Amino acid sequence: MEVSQEDRAAYSLRAGDAEAHRQRLARLCPWYATFLRRWLPADKSSRILDLPCGDGNLLFALKDLGFTNLLGVDVDPGQVALAQQLGLTARVGDVFEHVPIEQALEFCKLARRALSPGGMLICRTPCADGPFGSHDRHNDLTHRWGMTSGAAGQFLILAGFQPDEISVVGEPPVPYKLVNWFRLQLYRVTTAVVGAWLELCGIGAPRVWTRSMWIVAGRGGGLLELPD
Repeated sequence: MEVSQEDRAAYSLRAGDAEAHRQRLARLCPWYATFLRRWLPADKSSRILDLPCGDGNLLFALKDLGFTNLLGVDVDPGQVALAQQLGLTARVGDVFEHVPIEQALEFCKLARRALSPGGMLICRTPCADGPFGSHDRHNDLTHRWGMTSGAAGQFLILAGFQPDEISVVGEPPVPYKLVNWFRLQLYRVTTAVVGAWLELCGIGAPRVWTRSMWIVAGRGGGLLELPD
């Protein structure tokens, strides 16, 4: 079932109390700052394009971190309006959002061509590796397909990236506060124990346990596999 742009825009605008929106995005900033720091450029004037930008959560975090050359694009006018009301640079446009595999591949090819040497394509997507991957795959009515970590690498190679330019990582608890540090330790112990049990059963442990994964591809330089 498809959800119309009008319905999505109406939902977005109903959620649009500016101060509540700002507070919600501010609470996400430490998560982004901690999780993305390994990939963010040192130069705060680096050009960063967020596609699709939604209501501006990533743009808000990057602006809070001091980045100045930001642009977000989203097909949903309501989501763009929410981002703009916080002073974020966002506009309406077709950015291949929630598209068939063929169009997603075309998007990655175009992204690679647009990257400057040393630039990065950073994608977040539902992950079908682990036991909970179907949650993020089906938590949005517009999602059309899912991907495994292995298929993600193959996908970006088809888009023109080299194998040593591609890294796939999970999304475990991010230890930006004490409770999350404990959650991360519990996550590590649990996945190690369950993973060993799955190996003994002959099933094999998933490469990525979390519901979503991040796929990073850099142009002009290799990327090491980054541990969770």
